[in-house]
Amino acid sequence: MINSIKNKVIFPSPINEEIQNFKTGEKCLLVSSENDAKFSKIDIEKIIDICNQKPVYEMLFRKKLEGKAYGEEQAKNFLSWIVEGWREQKFFVFLIRNSEGNIIGAVDIKSNDLSRAEIG
Repeated sequence: MINSIKNKVIFPSPINEEIQNFKTGEKCLLVSSENDAKFSKIDIEKIIDICNQKPVYEMLFRKKLEGKAYGEEQAKNFLSWIVEGWREQKFFVFLIRNSEGNIIGAVDIKSNDLSRAEIG
């Protein structure tokens, strides 16, 4: 799945790998998101819901958003950022979709440089 040229990570896409939820056993998909045409209104709503969950919000957004709720603008910017990373092959965000196709999480590789890559 991963190729490397001169210490740079390069993913062939699209990626659509089956994974399993450790807690529930549910089959999910780990998907690349190199095309913004794939995102729906429900995707935006799910991202907003996830980002406003107290532990996520407290850790990632409270300070940045000065206590304001994570909203549609932030979700759309996040999705645009995901597409940009894939398009430029600079960083890679994989969305996790449950068996109903809904976004339930994300995993990102924060650099295409193997010596600096970090998973978040």
